[in-house]
Amino acid sequence: MVKRKIDSIISEDNDTKNLAENGDKQANEPNKDGKKRIKNLYRQPTVNELNRLQETENLFNSNLFRLQVEEILEEVKVKEKVEKKLQLWLVDLKTHLQSIGEDNKEYDLSEQILEKHLKVKLPISNKLKKTKCMFKFHKFTDIEIVGSYGLKCPINSKLRVDIQITVPAVTYTKNDSINYRYHKKRAAYLAVIASHLKNANIIEELKYSWPNGCETKPVLDFKPAGKLGNFVAVRIDLICEPEAYKLHRFSPSRNNLRETWLLEADNAESNVEVGPPSPYYNSSVLTDLTASENENYLREVLLKSENLKQAVVLLKIWLRQRKLQVSGHIVSMIVAYLVQTKRINNIMSSYQIIRNVWIALRTSEWDTKGISLHKGDNTPQLEEFLQHFPVVFLDKTGCYNVCWQMCKGTYDALKRECAISVEMLDNGKINSFIPIFMTPIRPLLQFDHILRFKNFSNIKQSVIATVPTQSRVNYGLDERTLVIDTLHALLTKGLGNRVNVILQLVDADLSWPVKIKPEKAKKDNAESISFGIILNPDTCFNAVEKGPPANLPEAEEFRAFWGDKSELRRFQDGSITETCVWEADSNIEQRGITRQIIDYLLKLKYRISSVFSYSEPMPPLALRPQNKPWQKGNCCLIKNSERATSMPQYTPVSKVIIELGHSGKWPGDIEAFRCLKAAFHLQIAERLNKQFEIPTQAYPTHFDVLKDGLVFRLAIAHPKEITLIRRQTDNGVVKFVESEESIELHYDTVVLPRLRGALHGLHQKQPSFGPAACLLRRWFCSQLLGSAMPEVTAELVVAAASMRPSPLPPTISPVALFARALTLLVETDWSQEVVTLDFNDDFTAEEISTLERQFSSREDKTPRMYIVTPYDGELPSAWSRHSPTPQVLVRVQTLAKSALQYLSSSLLEDMKENILPVFVPSLSGYDVIIHLEAALVPYYGERLDQTPRQRAPPASVIDDVIPVVEFHPVMRYLEELRSAYNEYAMFFHDAYGGDVIAVLWKPDVAETRDLQILNANALRPVVVDGETKYKINTQAIIEDFKHIGQGLVTHVTVNT
Repeated sequence: MVKRKIDSIISEDNDTKNLAENGDKQANEPNKDGKKRIKNLYRQPTVNELNRLQETENLFNSNLFRLQVEEILEEVKVKEKVEKKLQLWLVDLKTHLQSIGEDNKEYDLSEQILEKHLKVKLPISNKLKKTKCMFKFHKFTDIEIVGSYGLKCPINSKLRVDIQITVPAVTYTKNDSINYRYHKKRAAYLAVIASHLKNANIIEELKYSWPNGCETKPVLDFKPAGKLGNFVAVRIDLICEPEAYKLHRFSPSRNNLRETWLLEADNAESNVEVGPPSPYYNSSVLTDLTASENENYLREVLLKSENLKQAVVLLKIWLRQRKLQVSGHIVSMIVAYLVQTKRINNIMSSYQIIRNVWIALRTSEWDTKGISLHKGDNTPQLEEFLQHFPVVFLDKTGCYNVCWQMCKGTYDALKRECAISVEMLDNGKINSFIPIFMTPIRPLLQFDHILRFKNFSNIKQSVIATVPTQSRVNYGLDERTLVIDTLHALLTKGLGNRVNVILQLVDADLSWPVKIKPEKAKKDNAESISFGIILNPDTCFNAVEKGPPANLPEAEEFRAFWGDKSELRRFQDGSITETCVWEADSNIEQRGITRQIIDYLLKLKYRISSVFSYSEPMPPLALRPQNKPWQKGNCCLIKNSERATSMPQYTPVSKVIIELGHSGKWPGDIEAFRCLKAAFHLQIAERLNKQFEIPTQAYPTHFDVLKDGLVFRLAIAHPKEITLIRRQTDNGVVKFVESEESIELHYDTVVLPRLRGALHGLHQKQPSFGPAACLLRRWFCSQLLGSAMPEVTAELVVAAASMRPSPLPPTISPVALFARALTLLVETDWSQEVVTLDFNDDFTAEEISTLERQFSSREDKTPRMYIVTPYDGELPSAWSRHSPTPQVLVRVQTLAKSALQYLSSSLLEDMKENILPVFVPSLSGYDVIIHLEAALVPYYGERLDQTPRQRAPPASVIDDVIPVVEFHPVMRYLEELRSAYNEYAMFFHDAYGGDVIAVLWKPDVAETRDLQILNANALRPVVVDGETKYKINTQAIIEDFKHIGQGLVTHVTVNT
């Protein structure tokens, strides 16, 4: 970018050297001339300010994005005070390490002589006992600070300083490269350092660690003593001098791990037979041999550019929020590779660099073509690496694959997240910084399915017993990685194009004190693995898996893979192919096809049946009415319950709006208008009955129609009725004033149909929306908040969760979308944030900004749910204008937070297959509980403790009579209670079969008050300090509850 020349500046910096950044004078100089100070507020911009504005325009997404980037970089920067203390402490640590002396004695590592001498344990497992080698400690000469801190791009949160010690080449012999002799000597060398540090007073919490669960590559972790240890952790890692071995000795096609040593217990060391290639084992040695050259290359690239370092920091934050297992070293190598290929350069801003990195990763093909930092021809070809590794990224030497530990699922997830981030950057209507860098992604919200194994040890044994010998030799002693990669390959092949991503979720790091054996530490930390699965919405519900034609060689492979599930089928196009067919008669079974495939394959290949798959941990919801209104399928689960039938079966109605065209023949009086509407209702109902023989019943405001066992309530709507309600006459002057009646009619007849159409379109696009909205509505009702949270509001919350600009793309799992809706309720600051639903890009950025300004400038700052749609018109968020109240909203957030915690712990930790306890309310916080007669409660069969059952039809069926509709005694009782006692109490009830009404007294009920004629209801006299005062007579009100609900109320419980 071209900077402005000094001679083109509008105002000199010298003229403003005494001004602060906001244009004011510095505080230490008196303001002698007030006019001059005001004039400085409107001074012309300096050349630096103009250059900054131009840089923002050219190099950043927006000015706000640049400010946020600068703020987060400043926030994660290591504080100067910590930096100074850390530098002094590192000098002391290096001095202490340099004091380690030579040891000329040789130790046989197959015995415990060295451990007794050092008084610490060796950080190797018992699997290496059969490896025999002699170890002699040669003092190191090089101690380097590497990693993010050495490259000047650390993050102060969980700051870790990596110290790299180079082991002299003389420590190893020529044959130490085979059968883990190198690794055993490396572990012994680390134990010598640990023995020297264990009594040092400058460190604390000295532990061994296995990064990524690699049992053959231990490191030392500890913290500085004192307060510095609260901010910094230190890791010592060992590398080897490059002169120790030639790199081509560890090429992917070479073998350095003998098959006989790995699979046989006796006489393995003397066998010299060379087995299959061991690229994974070879990479574990190459990591140490190439570390020094790669670190020098990164320093050469990164240290000379501040923008590159800032970009690395931002990418690390981005990865940390997504919990992807991609190390900071790989991130730095990616940036260095793009600099080398001139995809990015030093002049670019940090925003441009990360954008180009994401674009490059989104379109990368590391799994099929690979990339390399090496430019020479004297190294193995990329094709050789691609035969042995799922992801290939060669380092500067051309012999070492930086991504040797990266699973294919991690790479696929990385590419997908890059594509999502670029898409959010290109969305000009949102502030993309928040979802990209500030929003953590949790597995519960991210994946459609989460696959976990209840007994990982059995899984491990089954997989290891069936994998080919070549794979076992390749992975060596790293059995966990062998199992993960094998299962991932099986799931990838079995699910095919049904999934977009299969990501392994493994927390493999293990740490333990240096005086404890690793076997004891492993007993205390049970192994577990999970797989997060993101489905492909276009193909995941296909019940038929078509294979190759029967006459092709691939058909035999297909039959071998699928076993008895494979069968020959002829299709309508005349093709005859191998096919697998899965059960998918209902929507629930369609969503469970993935689970069927996983269960079948694991049982077929490894005889594994105890698999926990979080796919649909939710029983079926309430069934819709059947063909006849009296045939009602009752819903959910657990117990059998007999219930008397002493009232008509509850029959709901479906409301339909008939919108008539504009006409000047409608009367101008509201009463005459309504009479004409009533006549229309009578005529339409009569003609439907005569012409189509459909049972109808007309009323002045609507007419009911019975069709196929369902009752529809139709009403005529016309815009003129709203205008007539608004019209008022004041002294002969006609005015149009909004009233509650006009607003309600407008939204019921005009806005609501449009909104229903938009929500239906959203459901067509995202099939999980409808079931998730039912779940959230059911959850509100189960927590006794159904009346406080209108049905439309619950649907809008789910729509906002599915459409909000977040790092989570749409999900096809209703349970995942339900969890996202709960997260939206919890994390949204309803006192300051506006939620906009832009269904068809109807809102412009200016309109959204206007809505946010109007909301922030309102007089009442109490929290309220402000959800705006393009159809709201002049009264945004009319659906939540009265409810939920601020108190109910706080209650909803508290309950949603607890529900999310339970979902996370039960599904991801305890591996429960049923999450119905989320829908069980707590009644402990209410003052009075009114118990109802179960036989008179509609929807009682849809309680959680009921078993689905089918009612038998009555003996005599009348098809031409509309049944009793919407007869709900509990709701009528609630209406009376709220009408009479709304001043004193709040009433809560579960509309889906709840047999209790919870009562909460308002806070002022316990207060004393004076007797007033206009407000003397429900008072009783009390004596306070010798004076007669009055309080609310709660006991009498409770008795009224019983009398009003006589026959419906069984008893009333008062909580004390």
